[in-house]
Amino acid sequence: MSEPPPPHGPLSRPRLALAMMLGVYPIITGLAYLIFPLTPDWPIHARTLVLVPLMVLSVVYVVTPAVHRVAGRWLRPPVAERVCGDPARSATVTAVAGRLPAAPPGGDPCTAGRTPSSRSPSAR
Repeated sequence: MSEPPPPHGPLSRPRLALAMMLGVYPIITGLAYLIFPLTPDWPIHARTLVLVPLMVLSVVYVVTPAVHRVAGRWLRPPVAERVCGDPARSATVTAVAGRLPAAPPGGDPCTAGRTPSSRSPSAR
């Protein structure tokens, strides 16, 4: 039986912003190319009044679902766990569900479920 996939962390806002920019830029550029030649004598606020609803609808119903479908795993990077006794490796190790027992509220997950005698010598 295979191991469950690593849990994914919270949504990375910088990654989401980058992915949304990559999705929004071509749409707003295309809409501007379509709308602006049709409205050459209109003031800019009237042009944007036409552009904004089209842009918002395309972001809500096209870009956002596509970004989450295509880059969903990249948007939620794996949760890094603290490696007990080795803080230098903490950020590089991926947590796997069930690897460490649940810590009591406010407690240390590295010592959860252990008796004082079963801790490493450096923890005594």
